[in-house]
Amino acid sequence: MRLREEDLLLSPYRGALFESLIVSECMKYNKNHRKSLDFYFWRNNKGVEIDLIFEAQNKLFSIEIKSSQTIQSSFFKNLKKFQDYSTHLHGQSFLIYGGEKKQKRSHSQVIPWKETSQLFSMKI
Repeated sequence: MRLREEDLLLSPYRGALFESLIVSECMKYNKNHRKSLDFYFWRNNKGVEIDLIFEAQNKLFSIEIKSSQTIQSSFFKNLKKFQDYSTHLHGQSFLIYGGEKKQKRSHSQVIPWKETSQLFSMKI
């Protein structure tokens, strides 16, 4: 795409490129560590979507991916809706974002993008 780093911050493709990076890192970790996780994208008929879902220990874990370095409450909206839909099958929810700080929110765990691989080494 011939984007320089300084162009990427203003690019309309930033979010999609960031999401692709994170999904690729999850798949790479899965393959390199011989995990047998299957990853899915979920969207309902009303347009609510979750960027990445995987199943472990008979639970569904949801991941929302945002390139922003600042966390906004709206980032958790679809994660909460998915939790409501999946009820007793739902495990943890995660937000992977472009920032630097790990946080625990009421319904989700916030993971900095540089720590994406740690997501799969956690006790989930």
